[in-house]
Amino acid sequence: MKQFTKRLVMILIAAAIMISSVAPNGEQAAAASKFKTQTITIRKTKQVVDSLDGVKAYYRKGRNDGSSKFYSCAAFVKRYYKKVYGVDVRNLYYNRTPHTDDDKFVKVTEPQVGDIVANNTNHGTTHWAIVKKVNKNTVTLIEQNWKWNQSGSTLSVRNRKVKIKNVRFYRLKSEVEDPTVSITVNE
Repeated sequence: MKQFTKRLVMILIAAAIMISSVAPNGEQAAAASKFKTQTITIRKTKQVVDSLDGVKAYYRKGRNDGSSKFYSCAAFVKRYYKKVYGVDVRNLYYNRTPHTDDDKFVKVTEPQVGDIVANNTNHGTTHWAIVKKVNKNTVTLIEQNWKWNQSGSTLSVRNRKVKIKNVRFYRLKSEVEDPTVSITVNE
């Protein structure tokens, strides 16, 4: 009986070691879920849907907030760049290049975390966001005012992914480290 118990214990220990080497630990699981796309129901004003570098993306129930100085997509980009880079971003309009007082932005073809994303919509506006994660052919976004009404509820999405080829990316010139990066300066 003692030998059976010893064998059983050895088998259980070996199985636990195999499982722990294959299964993600708590940190790995948390990192994986950090970028998982999720549909969120907006239930209140100033609901935080996501955050990056301590800057929160706020939502409220209802229709599009495109002209809101607090809830619009451009308002989030401005708040993010003010807190993270200490600059005031302007010119976040349809088909425009963002700019600041001291620095201009450059259009880049290889996105990095923190870049501004511009996506022309099918109704003549530009939706603005920030790159949260870069994958092979897609980027994960953090954004504000990406919402819709469905069955009486206001819904949004956290960690929306878009194809790199379908959007434009802008970076502060001061943040462009590699002079061989493909950039276009828009005056």
